[in-house]
This record gives sequence, C-alpha cells and structure tokens, in this order.
Amino acid sequence: MESLHWQFPLSWYLFEPFMVIGYYFSSLRNPLSGLYSLLGGMLIFYFFLRIWKLSQKKITFLHWFFSTLWGFFLIGFSFSLFIFYILFFPLPKVKPLVNKEEILVVDFHSHTLYSHDGLVSPEENLRWHLTSGFNALAITDHGEIKGALLTQKIAKENYPQMLVIPGEEINDNQGNQLLLLGLSERISSPGSSTEEIVKLAHQKGGVVIVAHIWDKKGSDWDFLVKAGVDGFEVKGRTKQPLSRETEKRLIDFCQKNGLVMIAGTNWHGWGQTNNLWTLVKLANGTKLSHEEKLKIILGLFREKKITSFRAVTFPLFNGLNFWRLFSLAVWLIGGIKFFHLPAKKRNLFFSLFFLTSGIFLTLKGYDFLMKARFFTGNKTINQISLILFLFGLFSFGLGLFLLWKKYLKKLKIQN
Repeated sequence: MESLHWQFPLSWYLFEPFMVIGYYFSSLRNPLSGLYSLLGGMLIFYFFLRIWKLSQKKITFLHWFFSTLWGFFLIGFSFSLFIFYILFFPLPKVKPLVNKEEILVVDFHSHTLYSHDGLVSPEENLRWHLTSGFNALAITDHGEIKGALLTQKIAKENYPQMLVIPGEEINDNQGNQLLLLGLSERISSPGSSTEEIVKLAHQKGGVVIVAHIWDKKGSDWDFLVKAGVDGFEVKGRTKQPLSRETEKRLIDFCQKNGLVMIAGTNWHGWGQTNNLWTLVKLANGTKLSHEEKLKIILGLFREKKITSFRAVTFPLFNGLNFWRLFSLAVWLIGGIKFFHLPAKKRNLFFSLFFLTSGIFLTLKGYDFLMKARFFTGNKTINQISLILFLFGLFSFGLGLFLLWKKYLKKLKIQN
C-alpha cells in the first residue's frame, strides 16, 4: 500500500506538549509503568529542588518539611487529574491521510455500553471513530450484538459516511477471545469449543478473528489455525502489554499460515487518543454501497487476501514537523517563564486549574450516572461515576481553599 501521511488539527499544534504526552503513553507497551516512572521522576526532581531550597537556609527545617509534603501531594493530585483528562477529555486526534477512493480505514474491535465494561453509547463510539480518522468500524460487545445493530442503525440515519460492521466478542472453552464479524444475530454460546464457534460463525456468513492472543492463556496458535479462524489481531490495547518479540512472532506466524492481520483499538471509552488503524484496500471503494463494502471485506478475510490489509500505528516523533517543533519551543519558554512568576500568580493558576477540573469531573461523573440508569447490567459505569464525583468535589474544594488562602483571606484581613 501507499506510504502514510498524517493530518493534525489546529488544536493539536496549540497544545502540542500535552498531545505528545497523551499519545506517547498510549503507544507504550506498558503504559502504567511509564506513568509510574514519569510521576516518580517528577517527585524526585521536586525533592532535589526542595533540598536546594533548604541549603539556602531561608526557611526552618520544620517549615521546609511540611511545605515539601504539601508539594508532593499537589504534584500527585495534579498528575491524577491529568490522567483523567487523557482518559475522558475530547482531545484533538491525528488522522492517517489515505486515498479514500480505494482504502477504508477500519477499526475491527470496539465496544459500547452494551459490554459489561464499556463506557460509551453507540453514538459516542461513532463520533470518536470519526474524529480519529476511521470511515468503518466493528462493534464487538462482549456476548452481545444489540449495541452493534443499534450503532448500525444510528450510522445509517446520522452518519451515512461511516460503515458499521456488526459483530460480537466471545470466549470459547479454551480461554480464547474471538471477534465474530459480519453477523446479523447473536450467536454467543458459553462453553462452546473453538471449532463449534468458528463453524457457526461461518455458517451465518461471518468471519472469526482471534483477539489479543497475548493477553490471556488460550489455545496453541496452531490449534486455532486448524479450528479455521480467519485471522489474528497483531496490534492492540489490552491489560497485558504486547512485547515486540511476541508481535514479531505473531506476524511471522500469520504470514506463514496466510492469515489476515489487523489492528484493533479495543476501545471501551477509556482514553481519548488513538494510534491504531487497519487499512483495507478496496477497488473503487467509495463507489460502492455499505452493503457491498461489507461483503467485499468479509470475502477478503475468507479468501485470506492478507496483502489487502495493513495494520498501522502512528509514529509520534517521526511525524515531527516545523509547526510541532515551534509549538514545543513556545511552551518550553512559557513553562520557564511561568516558574519565574511570583508565587501568588502561580497559585492563582493552580486554583483555577483545580476549580475547572472539579467542574469537569463532576459533570462527567453525572453523565456516567445517567447512563447507569439505563444500562443496569453495566456495573463499571457506576464505579467510574463515583470515582469521578469524589475527585471532582475534592478538586473543586482544593481550588476554593487555595483561592481563599492566597486572596480572599488577605482581602478579609485588610477589610
């Protein structure tokens, strides 16, 4: 396929450092380790700054000790809020630029609230994929197809440019997680063997893709080939990181056995960034109806046309250009200037940051609470709404406290 180019929205350039951080961690094999390392580095750097402050002998040790603890707390809490922004704030998104006349940009693995751990409605899922550069997606809720069929209906009415592939993600009795694509009805059958599931999916006109085989213990790869699966997910997001060694072995295995390779975002509503796409080459794709496109895609899977599929990732730093570098330079200079501002002005900034974050998290928690009223089987959104409410209220209270401490309290004394 043709070489890729990338499209950045204007808002990306305005907030380049935050985009770099968000996309950097989303691209890591183990994002949690990276986040812990960053937080640890920030705390160590701050501690040495405080040591230097103490060496100046301008404050007492007791004052230094408690102010340092307070600083540790503010850094840790601010870092937590930053993670919430990456998870739930509608961040600007990079898109792959392709020849739209013959290439579909597809996500073969995503979820809605109809999954027990999904956080987004069908329409929210559609909007996220549109802003991420997709023009086709599969809804693969756990053991359920209602979300996929509803998303397909919404897309036909409000997002006609988006092809929705109905599907389902189920577990076989070997512990494998399988994506069944191109279905019109639910075929989830707990306790069924891999062969039974594959046979039933094929009989109903669907195809079967093995999802994140690296995540949990499942069958031997050769067994899955003998069972008749149509392909493997070779790039994706899961709790268990995909090592480069395993990815290479998986790609070599698929090429050897003539199996289609895809990238799946496995998007449940966690995280607003994306660095995974699957490009599918279709001759005269835009001149076809959605039904014809779907038929061709499923045919490419069955016929094992592996060269028609390309799983791609966004090369964050290889995509640097003049304007991105310029934005980074401006923010760096601004950051240095910020820390040279008087303490009162810095504290005003943090007060407003905590107040704004409190409002954002509280509203987001309320949004999840309303969703939980209609999706009673989804316990995750209840838990998330409670966490967001608690962080939101605490953040708002902290912002008011800092504002009172530095400004309102002083005005009261003067009066």
